[in-house]
Amino acid sequence: MKNDDRTKEHPADGIGQYGGELNQGGLGIEGELYGSEKLYRVLYEEDPSMYFAVDAEEIVISINNFGAKQLGYKVEELIGQSIFRVIYEEDKKILKQQIKMCLQNPGSIASQELRKVRKDGSILWVKEVVRSVQAADGMIITLIVCEDITRLKQAEQELRESEARYRSLVENVRDIIFTISRDLTVTSLNPAFETITGWQREQWLGKNLKPLVHPDDLPLAMEIYRRVLDGEESPGFELRIRSRSGDYIITESIITLQIQDGRIISTLGIARDITKRRRAEEELQMAHDELEIRVRERTAELARANEALQVEIAGRRKVEEQIKRSEEKYKNIVELTTDIIYTSDRAGNQVFMNSAGYRLLETAPEEVLGKSWLRWIHPDDRETTLKKFMEMIEQDVDIFGFENRYVSKGGRVINALHNIRVLRSEEGKVIGTQGIARDITGHKKAEEQLRFQTTVLSQVNDAVIAFDNKHSIIYWNDGAQRLYGWKSGEVLGRQVEEVTRHRWLKPEDEREAYSSLESTGSWRGEFIQTRKSGEEIDVEASIRVLRDERGETLGFIAVMRDITERRRIEMRLRLLSAAVEEAPNGIQIVDLDGRIIFSNKAVKTIYGFSPEEFRGKHVNEMNADPELASRVIIPAIKETGRWIGEIMVRHKDGRIFPILLNACMIKDSRGEPIAMVGIITDITERKRAEEERERWAAELARSNAELEQFAYTASHDLQEPLRMVSGFTQLLAKRYKGRLGRDADEFISFIVDGIARMQRVIEDLLAYSRVGTRGKPFEPTDCEDILNQAMTNLKVAIEENKAKVTHDTLPTVMADPTQMVQLFQNLISNAIKFRKKEEPPRIHITAQRRGNEWVFPVRDNGIGISPEFKSYLFQIFQREHAASEYPGTGIGLAICKKIVERHGGRIWAESVQGEGSTFYFTMPVRKSD
Repeated sequence: MKNDDRTKEHPADGIGQYGGELNQGGLGIEGELYGSEKLYRVLYEEDPSMYFAVDAEEIVISINNFGAKQLGYKVEELIGQSIFRVIYEEDKKILKQQIKMCLQNPGSIASQELRKVRKDGSILWVKEVVRSVQAADGMIITLIVCEDITRLKQAEQELRESEARYRSLVENVRDIIFTISRDLTVTSLNPAFETITGWQREQWLGKNLKPLVHPDDLPLAMEIYRRVLDGEESPGFELRIRSRSGDYIITESIITLQIQDGRIISTLGIARDITKRRRAEEELQMAHDELEIRVRERTAELARANEALQVEIAGRRKVEEQIKRSEEKYKNIVELTTDIIYTSDRAGNQVFMNSAGYRLLETAPEEVLGKSWLRWIHPDDRETTLKKFMEMIEQDVDIFGFENRYVSKGGRVINALHNIRVLRSEEGKVIGTQGIARDITGHKKAEEQLRFQTTVLSQVNDAVIAFDNKHSIIYWNDGAQRLYGWKSGEVLGRQVEEVTRHRWLKPEDEREAYSSLESTGSWRGEFIQTRKSGEEIDVEASIRVLRDERGETLGFIAVMRDITERRRIEMRLRLLSAAVEEAPNGIQIVDLDGRIIFSNKAVKTIYGFSPEEFRGKHVNEMNADPELASRVIIPAIKETGRWIGEIMVRHKDGRIFPILLNACMIKDSRGEPIAMVGIITDITERKRAEEERERWAAELARSNAELEQFAYTASHDLQEPLRMVSGFTQLLAKRYKGRLGRDADEFISFIVDGIARMQRVIEDLLAYSRVGTRGKPFEPTDCEDILNQAMTNLKVAIEENKAKVTHDTLPTVMADPTQMVQLFQNLISNAIKFRKKEEPPRIHITAQRRGNEWVFPVRDNGIGISPEFKSYLFQIFQREHAASEYPGTGIGLAICKKIVERHGGRIWAESVQGEGSTFYFTMPVRKSD
C-alpha cells in the first residue's frame, strides 16, 4: 500500500507494518511503538465492545471487527455509511442530539441507552458513550463506544463476552526512556538506562534529573522543557548525560508531555546514545583539518625547496589516497543510512543529498542540487522553519533540532525530525549548513493511533487491567478506577493481588484458572474482590495471556466486570422461586390461551393432581363450570389485568369443592402480556367456618335482641312500683318527720336517697338498652350543630362549674343525630364532673380526617385516669371513684362505647393522672359524607 493511500484508512489501520523493525538495532523507538500499537490494535479489534468513529457528517470512518460482527456486517459494509443505518428509528433523534452536543463541546462525554438494528433486523440494546476529539490533521472525529446491554435488559440472565488486550511495555529498547514530574523528579527509567550509563535505576528514581545533565547543556534543556510545558512541540536536541564512570554520554533527545484528564501528569523523554556517531564526526573533521594542515605544509615546502618536489608529490599522493579511502568509508556510511543527509550553501541551495533523501522525496539529483531546500518544505511549515533557522544564526548556535514536514514530488507528506549544523569559515562567517532529517511519519501516525486507542479504552465501562509476568500492574483504565476506587497513579507497579485482594469462591477454582491460562492462554470465571473502601464485590473476570511473536509470555490482560447486583438478583430469584414452590397457596401460570405451563407443590395438595399432570391442560378442565374460564375469567383478566372470585372446581377424586382464585396478567419489560398467574386458596374449611359463624351470629343477634328487650322491659316495668314506693316514702317522711324519733327520720332519709339512686340506675339502664333498639337511621349530621345542642343541655352544669368548652371546625358525618348529641353530652359532662378543685374545667374538641375515618379527640384538664382503671373504663357499672365523691351510675361511658360501635367506629382514652385526659372516638367516612 502506498503511503499517500494510508491517510484514507480508519484510525486503527496500519497496525503491524513496523513489525519487522522491532529487533533492528537502530530503530528502538519504532520497535516500542510497534509493540504498543500492536497491543492496542488487538484490543481495539477483539475487545467485546463496539467502537465507532464518525466524521462531522455522521459517516462511519472506523468500526472494530467485533462491533461489525455484533451487528451482522463486515467492516467494509459499514465504512462510509451513515451511523444511523444501524440505529433503531425511534432512537435516531437521541444519538443525533448526543453527537451534536459532543461536536459543540469537544472533549465532553455523553452517555445514553438506545437500540441498534442488526443486519437481520433484530434489535440490540446498547449503552453508548459518545465523545468528540480532534485528530492530528485538525479533523473532528466523534468516538462512539457501545456496550451490549441486551441481556442486562433481560434481568442479566445472559451476559456477552468481552475481552481486551493492552500493550506491554517493551523493555529491550536500546534508547533511554524516562519520565519526570514537573519538578524534574525522575519517576521511571527503562533498563537501557543501566546499559548505557552504568547506573542502577534505583539510584536515580525519586531524585532530581539536573545532576545527570552536563552543566553546559542544562540551560538549553531547561529552555526546551519550559517551551514544551507552554504547549510547543519538542525539538530534538543533544544532551550530555553523566555516566557512573564520570564520563559524559552524548545523546539525541526528545521530550513530550503526558496528559490525562486535561492535566499534565508527567513528561516522557527518549534519549538515543550518539556518542560513537559524534566521535566519528569529530574524527572526520580532524581528518579534514589534518589534510588542510598537510596541504599547507606541502605547499610551503614546495616554495622553499624545488628539489624535494617529487618526494613531496609522492607523499601527497599517499595522503590523498588515505583521504580518499577515508572519504569513501564515510560516503558509504552516509549512503547506507535511512536518514536524509544534506548540505546547503550560504544561500540555502542544496549542494549535496544522500540517496535516502532522493528516495524519500521521490526525486533525482538534477531536481535538487543547486536549488533552494525550502521548495521541499511543507507550505505551512516554511515560515516557521526559516524563522527557527534565523534564530539559530542570530543566537550563534551551531547545532539545532526541530520538527517539520516535507512534501515529496508525488505529494506525500513526510514528518521529519531535524538536526542542523551551521558551517562557518575560519573568520566565523556562515558558509552553509549540514543537516540530518529522520522520517518520523510512521512514528507520528503510531502516536496518533496510540492516543486514539487509549481514548477508546478509557471509555470502556469494564475495568481493564494489564500486569506483567511478576503480576505488577502496568495499565489501569478509568473503568478500573470506578470499580475499585483506586486511581491509576496509586496502583501502577503494585501487585494486582495486593490491590484487588481477590479470593476464590472454591479452592479448586484457582487451580483451574492457572491450568486454563497455561493450556489455552485464557480463562473466564468469577471470584470475590475488595474495593479500596473495604467493600467486597462479586467480579466476573476474563483474563488472557499476552505473548510475543516467539510465544514468550509478556504479561496478562484482564477485563473485570462488577456482577454484585446480578448476584443479588439471582439470589432474589432463587429465593422467589423457592418461596413460590413452597408457598402454602396453590400457584399456577397459564399462557394467554389458558394452557397451564407451571404449577407449584401446593396445587397437588389442593387438587390431587401433580404439577406434571397439570402441564398442558386447559384451566376449563378443572372447573365445575367447563366454560367459566373462557367465558368470564380470561376475558376479564385481558381487559382489566385482574380477576378475583370464588369458583367451584373438581378434585382428582371427583368431588367438587370451592376455591378463591386471585388471577392477574404478567407483562414483559415492554408492557406486552405474556402469561397469566393465579393464586389458589382452598376455602372449603373457611366456607364451613363461615356457615357456622353465620349460624352463631344469627343466634347471637337473636339472643342480644332478647336481652335488650328484656333490659328495656325490666327497666320500664320497675319504674311504676319504684315510683309508688318513692311516693309513699316521701309522704311518710313529710307527715311523721320528728314524730317517730331521730333514728326513724334517718332511716326514712336513707330510703329516699336509695330510691333516687335506683331511679337513676334504671333510667341509665333504659338509655343503654335503647342505643341498639331505639336507634334512628343514619343521616347527614353536622357535628357543630350536635355539639351546640349538647352544650345547651349542659348549660346549667357549664355555668355552675365555670367550664369553658371550645372546638375547631367539625365535619358533617352520616350518623344518628340523637345519639350523637348523647355522645357529646356524656363526654363533656364526664369532663366537667371529674374536674380539678383548684381550676375550672377546660374542654377542647377537634376532628381530623385519617384515611377512611374521622378521628374526634375530646381533651380536658381534669384529674385524669389511673393506669390500672383504663381497662375497665368503658364497662357498665364500673367506677374508679366512690359515688359520694363523684356521683353517677357508671353507665355513661358504656353508653358512649355502644353508640360509637353502632356507628362502626372505635373509642379509647389517653390520660396522665393529674394532668387531664383525651377521649378519642372515630366515625367512618361514608359515601354520603
